[in-house]
Order: sequence, then C-alpha cells, then structure tokens
Amino acid sequence: MTILRFIKNNLIFYARKNLLLALGIAISGAVLTGALVVGDSVKYSLNQIVEHRLGGISHVLKAGDRYFTRELSDRVRDQLQIPVSSMLLQEGSVTADGGQRRLNHIQVLGVDPNFDVLAGVENYYSRLSGDTVIISRNLANRLSVGAGEDVLLRIEKASLIPLNAPFVSDAENVVTLRATVRAVAEDQDLGRFNLKVSQTAPFNVFISLSRLEELMDFSGRINVMLLGGDQNNSGQMWEAVKEHFTAADASLKLTLLEERQELQVTSDRVFIDDVLSAPLLEAADRSEALLTYFVNQVSYGSASTPYSFVSTVPDQWLEANEIYINQWMAEDLSARVGDTVWLNYFVVGPLRELNDTTVPFVVKSIVTMEGRFGDAELMPDLPGLSDAGNCRDWDTGVPISLESIRDKDEDYWDEYGGVPKAFIALSRAEDLWKNRFGTYTAFRYPVFLEDQAAEEEVLETQTLADLEESLAGSIDPAMLGFALEATRAKGNEAAGSGVDFSELFGGLSFFLLVAAVLLSVLLFLLNLESRSEQLKTLVVMGIPLRTIRRIMLVESMAVALVGSLAGLLLAIIYNKLVFIALNGVWRDVVRTEMMHLDIKLSTLAAGLLLTLFIAFLAIWFPLNRKLKRQFSAHKKLGTEKMSPKASVWRKLTLVVFLVTGLASTALVVTQVIRMEVVNVPVFFAAGGLLLISAISFFHWYLSRSASGKEQTFDLQLLSRKNAKRNLVRSMSIVILFAIGAFLVISTGSNRKDLYANAEERSSGTGGFLYYAESTAPVLKQLNNPEVRFEYSLGEAYSFVQLRKADGDDASCLNLNKIINPQVLGVDPAQLDGRYSFLTRTPYLDEAHPWMSLQEELPGGLIPAIADETVIKWSLGLAVGDTLHYVNSNGESMDLLLIGGLAPSVFQGNVIISNDHFLEQFAESSGTHVFLVEGALSDTAVIRSELERGMRDLGWDMELTAARLAEFNSVTNAYLSIFMALGALGLLVGTFGLVVVLSRSILERKQEIALLKAVGYARKEIRKLVVREYMILLLAGIGTGFVTAIVATLPSLLNTHTGTSFISILIWLLVLVVNGWFWIELVTRSALKNDSIYSALRND
Repeated sequence: MTILRFIKNNLIFYARKNLLLALGIAISGAVLTGALVVGDSVKYSLNQIVEHRLGGISHVLKAGDRYFTRELSDRVRDQLQIPVSSMLLQEGSVTADGGQRRLNHIQVLGVDPNFDVLAGVENYYSRLSGDTVIISRNLANRLSVGAGEDVLLRIEKASLIPLNAPFVSDAENVVTLRATVRAVAEDQDLGRFNLKVSQTAPFNVFISLSRLEELMDFSGRINVMLLGGDQNNSGQMWEAVKEHFTAADASLKLTLLEERQELQVTSDRVFIDDVLSAPLLEAADRSEALLTYFVNQVSYGSASTPYSFVSTVPDQWLEANEIYINQWMAEDLSARVGDTVWLNYFVVGPLRELNDTTVPFVVKSIVTMEGRFGDAELMPDLPGLSDAGNCRDWDTGVPISLESIRDKDEDYWDEYGGVPKAFIALSRAEDLWKNRFGTYTAFRYPVFLEDQAAEEEVLETQTLADLEESLAGSIDPAMLGFALEATRAKGNEAAGSGVDFSELFGGLSFFLLVAAVLLSVLLFLLNLESRSEQLKTLVVMGIPLRTIRRIMLVESMAVALVGSLAGLLLAIIYNKLVFIALNGVWRDVVRTEMMHLDIKLSTLAAGLLLTLFIAFLAIWFPLNRKLKRQFSAHKKLGTEKMSPKASVWRKLTLVVFLVTGLASTALVVTQVIRMEVVNVPVFFAAGGLLLISAISFFHWYLSRSASGKEQTFDLQLLSRKNAKRNLVRSMSIVILFAIGAFLVISTGSNRKDLYANAEERSSGTGGFLYYAESTAPVLKQLNNPEVRFEYSLGEAYSFVQLRKADGDDASCLNLNKIINPQVLGVDPAQLDGRYSFLTRTPYLDEAHPWMSLQEELPGGLIPAIADETVIKWSLGLAVGDTLHYVNSNGESMDLLLIGGLAPSVFQGNVIISNDHFLEQFAESSGTHVFLVEGALSDTAVIRSELERGMRDLGWDMELTAARLAEFNSVTNAYLSIFMALGALGLLVGTFGLVVVLSRSILERKQEIALLKAVGYARKEIRKLVVREYMILLLAGIGTGFVTAIVATLPSLLNTHTGTSFISILIWLLVLVVNGWFWIELVTRSALKNDSIYSALRND
C-alpha cells in the first residue's frame, strides 16, 4: 500500500473526527477571512460614497466667505477644455406640511446648466427654473414630500460684505422662498452631493443658480467652482485660475472719475483687504489710499452735527490732531479755525459690541465744498445707507437716533449725499478706524490726459484695462483665501486611510479566533490520542518517525484545506450577516445605509493562506510534541509522568504567576494612591496581567497536583485528580472561559451612560443644558438684554457663543480619515472651570487650563484643545502634535494641541480662543455654535423660547447629554459587536467543552466501570464527572470575572457607566449556568449508555 493510499484510507476511516477538526479550522478561517472582507467592503463602500457625492468632480475652487465672478469659471473652462460648473452654495432650513415637518442645516445649491455634465445626467438640473427645486432622496423621505409638492425654504442670505463689518445692516440675513419640488434626486443623480469628507449624506436642495442669485440680491457671483478632468492635474488648474483671476474676483471695483481725472478702486466688501493694499499701492506710480468713516456726531461746545462721513487727506497736509471741516459744518457748529471739535463714533467689535469713543481735533482750516472736499464718491457703498432716499431710511447696523436728525441734515443729504463734512490725516484715521476687515475704503490714481478731446469711452476702457492688467498680475488668489482642492483625491485618500475595519474586526473577533484555534488544537490532540494504537503499531513496524510525522501532517493539512475552503464560504455568510447588522442594529458605527459587501479573490486567497498557516501551526507543534514525547519512548498515551522538561515548565509558570501578579498589584496600588488622576488603561493593563497571573497559577497548580501523592481517597479528591488528568485539555477549558469571561464582562462594564450627572461642570456637558447650531450667523451678543428682547428670549438662561471655521467632522461618527477638523473660536473665560482634561502639555495651565488658549506660543503656534478621542483616533495624533491649516489670507496657520479633553460635546472640533480665531479668520461674521446654561427644570421652556425666537436662523438644538449619548452610541455599538463576537467565542468554547467531555468519558470507560463495580451508584459517578468539569469551568469563569473587575474598576466606580454590578452578576450567572447545563446534559447522556459499564468485563 502506498503512502498516499494509506492517507486516503485514514481520511475515510476517521471522517467523523476529521470533520470536527475541519469545523474548528473553518471557524478560524471564517473569522480571519471575514475580518479581511469587512475591511475591503467598508473601504469599497466609502469609495463608492465618494463617487456618489462627487460624480465627475475632481477639483473644487473654494473662496471661504468670499464670492467671485461666474466669468472666472467660463475662462477656466475655455482654457482647460474640461467640464466646469459654477455653484452658489448656501445653508438653510426647509419645512413642509405647513411647518409641521422641519429640517435645519440643509445645503441649498444654486447650480448652472453645466452641473448636468459633472452629475452624469442629461436635461436634469439644467431644466430648473423659477421657484422649482430638486431635493435629495433622504430629504424627501425625512419630510415625506415628493414631486409636485411645495416646501418652504429659509436660506442664509449671501452678503458680499462681511456681516460683522462696521455699518453693515443685519436686517435681512435670511431669505424665504416657497418652492415646488420638481424631482427627487437619487444617488445616481448626484443627490448625495457633498464637498465635505463624510459617509453621511447631507440634505440637499438644488435650485437654479440665476434664481438663487436673484434671492441674494446680486448677479454673476458664486462661491464654488466645480471642475472635472484629471484628478492629478491640480497644478495646471491652479495656474489657469491665477491667470484668469481679475480685480472683480477679488471684489474690487474700478471706476473712472472723469471730472477729477482719477481712477478709483473700491471694494464690494466696503473695507479693502489689507493683503490687497500693497498690490494696489504698487499698481501705479502715484496712488493715494483713502479711509472714510461714519461718525455719530461732531460737536463744538453745545452745538453738534449728527451723523456725518469723515474722510482723509495725505499726512503732509495735517498733523495728527488737526482736522478740516467744510463750510456747512463750520456754519452748523459756529466753529472757527483753531477751535477744538470732538468726533464721537462707534468702534464695532466682535458680535457688534459697540465701543462709544470721542476724540478731539483742532480745526486747521474750513474748506469749500468743491473738488475733493465736495466729492460724494468718497462715501463707501454701504447698502442701507448710501442708497437710502433720506436720513430716516438709514439702516447702518448701529443705533441711529432719528430724533437727532434735523431738517437741515435731510437737506444736506438731498443736496450733497454722502459728501464728507470733515477730513483728518490718513495715519490718524488708520489709528482710529482700522479693523480686521481692512484699513482703507478706496484707492485713487491720477489720470493724465494728453488729448482732452479723446473719446471718454475709449479713454475709460484703455485706462481701466491697463489698471486691471496691472492688478491682475499682482493679486494672488491664495492670499485672499482661495484654494483649489483636489476633492476626489482627498476623498479617496480619506476613505482608504480611515477606520481600518480589517484591524477593527480582527481585534473585535480576537477571542472568537483564539477560541476557534484552541478548539482546533484540542480536536487535533483528541484525534491523535484516539489513534495512539495505530501510531504505535506503525512505530513497531519499523516505519521511521519522520515518515509517520509526514503522513500525519499531510493527512491533517488535507483536512485543514477542506476546513479552510469551508471557512471561505462561512466568511461570506458571516460578512453578509455583519453588513445586515451594520446597516441595521449596528448602524451607529457607520452612520450610513451605503455599506455593501465587496468580495475580492485576492482577499479570499489571502484568507485561505492565512488560515492554512494557522492550521499548520495548530497541527505541527502538537503533533511534533506528542510524537517526540510519547512514541519515541513507547509510552502509553495519556499516562504522563512528570518529565524534567515538564518540571521546568511548572517552575516557569510559577515565576510568571508571581511576576505578573506583583506587577498587577503594583499598578493597582499606584493608582489607588493617585486616585485624583485615574488612568483607565493602567487598570486594564493591571487586569490583563492579573489574568495571565491567574492562568499561570492554575497551570502550576494542576502540574503540582499531577506530581503530588495523597494518602486518602474520596470522590472529591478523584474529581480534582481527574481535572489534572490531561493538562492541555484542562488548561484549554480554563483559558477559553477565563479569556471569554474577561472580555465579555470587561466589555459590558465599559458601556457608558452619559446622561448621568450631566449637570456637573466637570462632565462632558460642561454643565450646560443645550448645545445648539444655527444656519445663519447670530451677529449679536445673546446675553445682552436688548438683543434678548429683540429675539423674544427670557432671562432664565445664558449663552456661550462660538465662532466657526468650516472643516470636516472629526468625531467618531465619521469613518474617514480627517486632516482639518472644524475650528471653533471661544472666549476661554466662559469655559473656565468646566470639562475635564485627560492629557496635557506644559503649555496647559494646571489651575485654569482654558485660559491657556490666550497664550502666544513660540514660533507663532496657536494653542488649541480637542477631545482626546478626536486627537488619538480621528486625527491619528497625540497631544503636543501640530495641525496645519490655511487661514483666510492664504497663510499657514499651525495649531498646537496643548490638551486633550475627556469625551465632551465638542467632539469633532478643534477649539482656539476668539482672539486667535479673529486674527486668522478676519472675515468671519457672527457665531454659529451655542452652549446654553439653564436650570434642568426649565428645559421645556428654554427649548420652546429658543426654537420660536431663533426659528428664522435655522436654529437646531439638542440636550448636551443627548449629544454626548449620540457620540457614545458609537462606542457602545463597538462594545456590542465585541460582546456579540465574544459570545460566539464562548459558544465555540462551550462546543469545545462538550467535545472534550464526551471524548473524556469514552476514554475513561474502564475507570467508570470499575467505580460501578466497587459499589458507586450512577448518580455518584455522574456527580464525579460533573464536579470535575465544573472545577475547570468555575476556575475559568471566576478568573475572568475577578480580573475583569480589576480591569474595569474605574468604569464601575464612575457614575457615568451604563453597567451595574447587578448586570455583571447576571452575566456571570448566565456563563455559569450555560456551562453547567452542557456539562450536565453531556454527562447524563453519556452515562445512560450501558456499554460504558460493561467495559471492564470486555477487557
């Protein structure tokens, strides 16, 4: 008989036992391959989401809070010959069914006909016109609306002027539109369009670009340019943008002042950006900067002139304390040269906080109202002021006392308009009125006319063209905050670098894998033991041990191959169940319904090879050990006498027991001494070390029992002796149940209930009651009684208002890798004494950590704080690392993470001080994020008042405890997965217990028959066997329980935990009852067989 035929016969003869071994290997393969397939599938799904949210878009030109011309898109398209679409992207809210159903924080997207090309559709978005809209499928489902139905939109009104700039009206920063739904956009229609890196679909409303511009009260302006084409073509695209970028794209207006023979450059933003001042000064040989400001009054003695514009003259004309006043003002005040007049004006601070300031000036001269002193063009173009028909129609964004406006003031306005009534030196005006939005309101350039008879139209065209060409070459879009983003490449990179679900599920399935491998080892050992006579016969026949080893290895690996192939099938089934759960009960982990299974042959092959490798190890070492130890000396399998090597192992396990036990004790004692700084990982490490120590102790104890000699005999002693009968089997059961109980109990203990103690200032809520966001910015201080009255708000609560610079969501709700999270600006004093810090750098003050945000750090670094979970997991960084941003001026902005917060409502954001925020994002207007502090008993009243008073701003609020719970639901979902997989591992362990117990009873037929023969009843014999395995079961579960308590002690003592000692005891009881049930069932079934009791007679 050939070796191959011998192997074939063995496989057939031992088919039942081989099938059990194949099952164990199949479970291992399913877990390993399943984890790899889950990882592939999640990455595939995230990449598919990138496709669905971007369509044919490869790059996006963003302008921050600025707006540029549609013509820039046209010029770039013409040069590059690629699909380019203009978009106006605003935030808003939508209601349906008469306001009964409402959604805040929607995207309102003004799209042009070219959007169809990028969306991959024909005559879809291009057919939008008038008050018709297309809505995304998720929005339609949420509001239960469809085509032909009406919705009411409230849209943040785009403003070319920063809303917090001086003298800008905030009367209408939200516009309303009743629109009819034309269609519902599915995923394939680019209904999920989103420029942010997220797997969660936004709520989208698409409207024609021209109609949205009409609602915004401007035309030809956009804030987003969408580009198709090669995603690796960023350099060429950016060069095209720079080449075709004009003064108009920088919000500059060029006007020829024919009478004065000057060119004037002003800004749609009123104040010209400081970064443009140098290019404007260098644009021509001679230039003059101008600053015109609106003052409350100019007074002399008891006389005063209300509400006047004051402009500037070159410094060489006036000293810093001198002023020109025009004839009209001189007569109104009865002021003369040499008199001192007082200018009273508002300095507009953040959130429109007004600083009422008065400064004195000496009248140097009284000027006639002609030439530059009678020039109405010096007045900036301020909507609500410069276009007002009379003084009483002024809407300046600051308080106007209509009672102080006289008839003569109205007459002046009617006759002279905004002609300044006074002039001061430019440098003095800079000191008084420079602000974060800019310093100057205009630049002027003289025009020298060689031919006075030249046609003015030609002259204007040539002159404007020359100046525009000069400016275009000197203005870099980047310095205004324009950025070309490789959106598709960024999305794909984020999808590929995000949460690694292969590692995640591999880690979560760790115990299940260990259980399956141990089961495979046990089954293989049992197979070896059942074939001991066959193997000894082969040895006696003179077959070399090497040949026997090769036969057994080939035979076993053939079984392993079958098991591994079966494991691939099980892996596919396992993954389908996992993805059903991820799209269902475990949806908190992924936050999308777009998770799809993706099976790659390469992954299956890798899983197959990995499973075979593990199977080889699980077979090789036990096989080699058994053959060497038992058959070389012709000893009977199962009667192991303590060998010198076994004695060494026993001593080694004693050393491991002592070392790990002492290390665990030291860690716990250290933490108890320093209870003010509880380090959760240290306790978990202590529990893990204690688990190793306890397992080592049982190994040492069972080894010691094996070598001991007892003088008495009873059934209890026999149970203990039998427990050490086969050390490998016994330890396998102890290890399986110890690790299983440790993981299941420690996982369950870490579930948190963050609703508990939410009112504490040190908790993740900071003691605040509500967390709110608004679609449109709130431009004023809500703690001001006058502002509260304006919004009909009560006095029983207070606000902390935070500024926002858009970024990607870096919370645990986002599976993608995030580089630039959203930045929040806050007044650190308002958070002093709130929240808790887990990690810190020396830059973080011990007593007042939040105040450290105000500090100036070396190298221009800006101190920042974020949740420790965001820093570690979402960003892949640590406290002390730096985040790199680009500010609104296109300059590098580096944030140094000086502290890591315990889980808080700020998760997903990075926090800096207001002062640093406004330095970096000068154009930012108002606040979008709010923390509301109030009494818990007033919860309903506060919500009602705020939702009613702030409704038009797209106000969205939630309890801070609920927000924390939402973040925590992700953690709890992961723990649920861990527990579910751990429970599967315990089932595998239980199956192993059943197999070992059944095989053990069959092997001990003679022993059981002997006990029956000497007078023991079946009931006593059953108790003997049950007690023997209950010792092992209780040893394993008890070890896991005690060590898990140590590992999770901080969580159990924490009032925020969602698990009680009662629930842990219930888990413990379930584990014990489960094990006892199967031990009792298998023992009863086996001992009912009379053939067992006749084994002695047969021998």
